[in-house]
Amino acid sequence: MRGKDAISLEKAFEKKFEEVDAMTEAVKYQADEIYKLKEIQKMTLNKTAIVKYDAFKDVGGKLSFAICMLDKNDNGCLVNVMHSNNGCFAYIKEIINGESFIELGDEEANALKQAVAGRMGDVELSREVNDIVNN
Repeated sequence: MRGKDAISLEKAFEKKFEEVDAMTEAVKYQADEIYKLKEIQKMTLNKTAIVKYDAFKDVGGKLSFAICMLDKNDNGCLVNVMHSNNGCFAYIKEIINGESFIELGDEEANALKQAVAGRMGDVELSREVNDIVNN
């Protein structure tokens, strides 16, 4: 406060209060933007799983696969691509609340279980990890 008179000190306080007000508004704006991003993220397909397999005995190399892509509410799709010597065949099934209303093959069901669990690999371990992370 050396060398300051009451008038210049008052202006310094006024400037700082304006800066604090501007930062408060910026924080509110950023909080609103983060909320919007979180709402959008809930609808993105962010839970995925891929299961590779041999669709036909005469075709090796695990070129066929089932991929499941779900949002936070377990809604999305399951795509099964089967590779054969005659070409590639793709099928898509809608997933609602973690369930398909069309019968699933073993590989498709495995991909769905993994995606619902939120991680690829061991389904039971994935559930345990998710429970720990979410709680």
